[in-house]
Amino acid sequence: MAVAKERERGGSVRWLAALSWGVLIFFALPLVVVIVAAFTDANYVAFPPAKFGVKWFGLAFEKPDFSTGLSLSLRLALCASVLSTALAAVTTGALVRMRPRASRLGVSFFSLPVMVPVMLIGFSTLQLLAVLGLGRNFWGLLLGHLVLTMPFAMRILYSAFSSFDRSLELAAYTLGTGYIRTALRVTLPTIFPAVVASLSLTFLLSFDDVVVAVFLSAPTVRTLPVVIFNHLDQSLSPDLLAVSAIIIAVSIVMILIVERSVGLGKVFGMKGFERQAPG
Repeated sequence: MAVAKERERGGSVRWLAALSWGVLIFFALPLVVVIVAAFTDANYVAFPPAKFGVKWFGLAFEKPDFSTGLSLSLRLALCASVLSTALAAVTTGALVRMRPRASRLGVSFFSLPVMVPVMLIGFSTLQLLAVLGLGRNFWGLLLGHLVLTMPFAMRILYSAFSSFDRSLELAAYTLGTGYIRTALRVTLPTIFPAVVASLSLTFLLSFDDVVVAVFLSAPTVRTLPVVIFNHLDQSLSPDLLAVSAIIIAVSIVMILIVERSVGLGKVFGMKGFERQAPG
């Protein structure tokens, strides 16, 4: 009886694993198609490519729209990741020192943008800029992306601060070290993997965003995803596939950095999927 149950359980696990791999392949297949189709020397889009090559990877950013959009996206993502991580570090550092109920309430409040449709974040930020008499420019985009990325930075850093041993800080204070030096020499090195993960994930979220950016972009201020979105209305060309393949590669690298730093399970609150510390 026990052997039969064990075999039945093993069969269920295999079917579940097969289903999981099937779902994973289903979602990854479009990305694979885009990447493979981008490696073509032809002047049209085809899968598989009629002639393999890297011609369009060199020509893609020769277009002013693409090069300007890439520059803006990189500057925006860099500013959004640094600011959201810095603000989240200060905020979570304060929240973990509060009473548990107040701390949980604060984390829930800062997590509200995750529960709101992204379209509403873009629309509400646009309305705020209109009320303040500000135009759609880089700073408006930055504000919208801070609202978009801050909750994820908060989740990563709150987890890091919650597991941080505060006796290390108290020992530093006892030895006469000031608050700033303690933060830089004791706290920051301890939570550094979480900081790297926060910077990487928020950079990726900002760089890949198109929904918020569509609301806050102007004819002369358009991020790379918005430029791609606008070009898709005209035609699907090989240079678009080349740019998309580059964005996919950057996204994969950023995700790997987050996984190696703190683990995606910890970022998204999936118990049992956290990356275990070595040793």
